[in-house]
Amino acid sequence: MKKHCFTFMFIFVLLGQAHAMDKKEVAPDAQTAEGHASVYKPWSRATNGRSGAIFLTLNSPTNLALVKATSPVSKTVELHTHTKVGNVMKMRAVKKFDVTPAKATVLKPGGDHIMLIGLHKPLKEGDNIPLELTFDNGAIINVSVPVRKAGAATPCGCSGK
Repeated sequence: MKKHCFTFMFIFVLLGQAHAMDKKEVAPDAQTAEGHASVYKPWSRATNGRSGAIFLTLNSPTNLALVKATSPVSKTVELHTHTKVGNVMKMRAVKKFDVTPAKATVLKPGGDHIMLIGLHKPLKEGDNIPLELTFDNGAIINVSVPVRKAGAATPCGCSGK
């Protein structure tokens, strides 16, 4: 009898592990639109001026595009990228950020980002920015974006070195 119980428990554990491997693991800090996209590690920097930026990572099991971002903390929210013109880096608005299953889409300092233009008040370390992301398939994800210290280079708020 003990042998059968042990065998049953062993099979039960193996089946449980196989089932867990079939499911896509989602990090505890992910914010997801069911079956569509996941947002990881959103963050922003404290500001003194009238503009700010939001950085985050997007994943999706299907091809889609982030087409709009909105937030009540600023007059305008735009999807932005950096381009090099001659020896000068310039920011410009883009219509979308593609998100594919093959690779995470990373919005980071010095690259693609979400631009907050016309802040109603400066962003302070410790604040949380409400952000709504809209995708081309109609999915919407509401994200709470923590504000790190001014000059932060990474989601943890550290220098990244």
